[in-house]
Amino acid sequence: MSTLELENIKHPDNSGDNIALASNGSITIDRKSTDGTIAEFRKDGTAVGKIGIQSSGFYIDGESGHEGLRFANGTVTPRENGADSNGSSDLGASNNRWKDLYLSGGVYLGGTGSANKLDDYEEGTFTPGILNGWGILNPTYSTNAGFYTKVGNIVHVAFRITLSGGSTNANGLKVTGLPFTVGATTNVGTNLSGWFAAASTNADNVFLGLEANEAQQSFYYQNSNGTSNFLGTDAGTGFSMTFSGTYQTA
Repeated sequence: MSTLELENIKHPDNSGDNIALASNGSITIDRKSTDGTIAEFRKDGTAVGKIGIQSSGFYIDGESGHEGLRFANGTVTPRENGADSNGSSDLGASNNRWKDLYLSGGVYLGGTGSANKLDDYEEGTFTPGILNGWGILNPTYSTNAGFYTKVGNIVHVAFRITLSGGSTNANGLKVTGLPFTVGATTNVGTNLSGWFAAASTNADNVFLGLEANEAQQSFYYQNSNGTSNFLGTDAGTGFSMTFSGTYQTA
């Protein structure tokens, strides 16, 4: 088999296009002035792919009917059938999947507006507690644990608090320690629902009413006239509570 040695091959029309082999073994293919194909690859005489330049974006195209990529300033965009495409190319397939995706920004789902951007997902735990003096003075716990899942600005929480000690007073019972600040739109009427075990009185239909930007949230119960604050004297000192729900963060 013979070896082709390249020194500097000029285009026959003297346009300046040329192919050169550097001393380090690399090949330089120089297309002058115009955009278009720089190298074309064939199998049995049929084009199966090409490399070229378009508007300062280097592209790699597959054969006719196949996908490609264009590498522009700060972006990698899809191509299809030799042209830029929009919304018609998939990344991976049902039986040829990528593994993990690491992003420092967000993902636009279903559109390109700011409302379509998902920029946060996380799971975690938090430690809820009773605000000292608000219903219970000097509360101690045998259980106070919670977990959350946050998707965008929506967070779902669930928690349990079981007291092991403290003394009651007639202040409204308040809880602290929610993992994220409650957002302003919560004022349309978002509550966390749950139940009290071994509460003294008024334990039916108790809910945690959420107020925007408050670090402590108050318990209420429904009565014949609407709602009332659920007091420490209503709860007693030996209660166990379990609550859960979803709210919008600030």
